[in-house]
Amino acid sequence: EPFPETSFGTSDFPSNSLRLTGVTSRRTGSSLVSSSEFEATPDLCNKMSLLDSGAVCTIIDIASAMTIVSNDLYARKMVTISLHCTFFRPCLLNQRFYILARTEKIGRTVAFANCEIYNLQGDLLYNGNTSMSLLSDLYQIP
Repeated sequence: EPFPETSFGTSDFPSNSLRLTGVTSRRTGSSLVSSSEFEATPDLCNKMSLLDSGAVCTIIDIASAMTIVSNDLYARKMVTISLHCTFFRPCLLNQRFYILARTEKIGRTVAFANCEIYNLQGDLLYNGNTSMSLLSDLYQIP
């Protein structure tokens, strides 16, 4: 499985170098907000020693999926149907930063999440909005 069903410990994801530590969750209103801290390791950075844009999009997609899975009562499988990322500031090599991901809405067939990535000084680096198609048990993912 690409991500744990509702694990809030240290987790490995498809990129072996992307290791989210201390994933915590708290409920705000009807939403569950997940947060985690991680580091821009050399294999996630480009030749300019900045966190690669593809890595940012992957992180936003995974964090959004984790928070949706944590909120979905039926723990359905899902696929990304829309991912919009905005880049405000670069993240440097070996810089630590944290993610805040929140589920905006879970419908019958589509779920929406928002993800923000901050540096440890509290500056917003990246923002992403994700739409996920929630699959029924009729769909088999190979």
